[in-house]
Amino acid sequence: MKRYYKSFLLFFFLFFSGDILYAQWVQTSGPGGGVVQVFAVSDTNLVDTVGVNHIFAGTFYGGVLRSDDNGVNWVPVNSGLTSVNVFGLSIVYDTLGNMFLFAGTWGGGVFKSTNMGGIWEDANNGLDNRNVFALTTLPNNTGGTTLFAGAWGDGVFISTNYGASWTAISNNGLNNTDITTLAACYDGAGNVFLFAGTYLGIFLSVNNGSWVFISDGLTNSAVSQIKIYADGQGGANIFASTLGGGVFRSTNFGTTWVSTSSGMTSPYATSFAYTDPNLFVGTREGGVFRSTNNGLSWVPVNNGLYPDVMCLEILNGDLFAGTFNAGVFRTTNLGETWIEANNGFSASIANALAVSDTNLFCGTWGGRGVFLFNKNNNGWTPLDNGLTNTEVMSIAVAADATGTANLLAGTNGGGIFRSVDNGTSWAPVNSGLTNLSIMAFDVSASGSGSNNIFAGTYGGGVFLSTDYGTSWTATSLIVTTLSFTSFPNVNGEQYIFAGTYGGVYLSTNNGTNWTAKNSGLTNLEINSIIANFNSAGDVNLFAGTAGGGVFRSANYGSNWVAVNNGLTILYIGSLAVVPNGAGGTNIVAGLLDGGVFLSPDNGETWTDVSDGLTTNDVISFAVYGSKLFAGTFAGGVWSRPLEEITSVEYDSEKDLPLNFDLSQNFPNPFNPFTTIQYGIPYSSKVSIVVYDILGNELVTLINEEKNAGTYQVIFDGSGLASGVYFYRLKADGFVQTKKFVLLQ
Repeated sequence: MKRYYKSFLLFFFLFFSGDILYAQWVQTSGPGGGVVQVFAVSDTNLVDTVGVNHIFAGTFYGGVLRSDDNGVNWVPVNSGLTSVNVFGLSIVYDTLGNMFLFAGTWGGGVFKSTNMGGIWEDANNGLDNRNVFALTTLPNNTGGTTLFAGAWGDGVFISTNYGASWTAISNNGLNNTDITTLAACYDGAGNVFLFAGTYLGIFLSVNNGSWVFISDGLTNSAVSQIKIYADGQGGANIFASTLGGGVFRSTNFGTTWVSTSSGMTSPYATSFAYTDPNLFVGTREGGVFRSTNNGLSWVPVNNGLYPDVMCLEILNGDLFAGTFNAGVFRTTNLGETWIEANNGFSASIANALAVSDTNLFCGTWGGRGVFLFNKNNNGWTPLDNGLTNTEVMSIAVAADATGTANLLAGTNGGGIFRSVDNGTSWAPVNSGLTNLSIMAFDVSASGSGSNNIFAGTYGGGVFLSTDYGTSWTATSLIVTTLSFTSFPNVNGEQYIFAGTYGGVYLSTNNGTNWTAKNSGLTNLEINSIIANFNSAGDVNLFAGTAGGGVFRSANYGSNWVAVNNGLTILYIGSLAVVPNGAGGTNIVAGLLDGGVFLSPDNGETWTDVSDGLTTNDVISFAVYGSKLFAGTFAGGVWSRPLEEITSVEYDSEKDLPLNFDLSQNFPNPFNPFTTIQYGIPYSSKVSIVVYDILGNELVTLINEEKNAGTYQVIFDGSGLASGVYFYRLKADGFVQTKKFVLLQ
């Protein structure tokens, strides 16, 4: 009866509710950051129906984000945007004041939105090249707007009907068709001057005719942006930023150029913004510089600003800086001080996730490096004090004998940083490391009550630390190592598996020797390797590869078989073991450009569980509480309740246990939390107690009367040393004991 009652309630809410809620992934509010490649702002004189100006940010594989409150909060607006690598953004208005937002993308061409990014539609009619690097606009003489698009390798296209169709402008004279930037204006006679920047200099087309090379005085030809500002006397100051040569200015529509970079400490100029009389230029590694004399001299204005600036824009008097990997910064005082403006700006590259006690950490590429999740507001707090390299590739947690959690962050080129205060402060721990690009960690029991920590590097092999990172020693494995898994075998020996650019390697003596385990592997680039134990203690190894999909081994890597039935993409970014809600486990696979897939049967079949996930490049996983968290490439971190993914439902009448039962804990080995599931067929007094290997009672998890049903209890081993422990269920004369392994 209860089964049908629940079915009726489900039908009622689906049929009569006006807001139907579907099970799906939800994007967390960060970690803040990402590569911001372009801005666009709505006309301050043409606000929307609620009186709001908007700023849009186009990102590197994070799509488009919009802020309606001057950058205080951001939301992704990518529905219909099939390419999320956005290089160009432009806003135009028709004669009725309707706003059209255009996005130029790499691989998807041009997209158009008529509702501020809410929905995007393809706008590529006549545009055969879908690699659009630049967009610009120019009001026409009929009250409308002309739109120009620079296609990489195909030159420039023009649309006079708001993107409904495109026509190629002749490439005659355009000696380089790789367009990096576009700018357009009228001269005093009403002629259309269209400027195209390339890595070979600047070209000019007048009235959409043939092109002329106009780079006289331009001593650096790698042009990143061209901006045109009226000089107040009927002419124009045209500025060109270059990658390596700083800033150039032309006062005669590009006939000649003069270097205007005095005071700039970085020659890698990327972008401009202007509010009279202040001209700003953004640079790579040098931050932002300001000039009040048309670029004759510059002063740095970088207090609080991440120095790697990709683009600039001004809205309502505030200056915005889009950075390389650190997201958006804003200043309200012409650059004197800057603040982060990344709330909700989820375009970061979430390379690694790790759980320590009740904390979830994320390591990101660039920006602030390491972040701590706040489950109360679904947001993230940056933890970069002392983290002098923020290109974090890997994270690990290892508790020492005192119970102190050693948090390790492996970086690209900066080696390893350690924190003993949950990320509040960091210090480098690189003694003995001869390679500082750290791709992966493994923490395994040493057999002496402490831990061995293995660090896999890019090009330098594997290093071992027996003192929580204070010192490192090279092992005999010298290939690039991308992933690890470790566990004790049936004889208590510690097995260390390394996934490398050369396949899988096994060490049974703490890294002294390694043996290749590649029989059956048809792809040897191992991005992820995991171990899954069943209730009998048997182990299956899974290896996720770059192009060959997933492989499984049931004999410690001696033989591998491909298990890809149902996978739509064979490029695996990450693998993880998750509980299935019924005492067993499932395997999840994060695909690059394929989302998340789940296997309930040890890889025999896979099912797409990517509902709601708009960022499909999944590169890291972590089980935290009752949710699975997925780190993505340029989409931040997403979460989804485990019960939604596993789709296991319990019916109080149908699924009552027939016998007393104690399941194997998950995960096992664990650090420091694990879940123990048990079944009670009728009301009984139940106790579950944890013991050490000598039989000493350590903690009582349950000691109370329980009704019939299936239950779970979480054990926290953070106060214990690494090693083998036991947990025992007693109920109405029934006794069952299981072994589990704590790896701190």
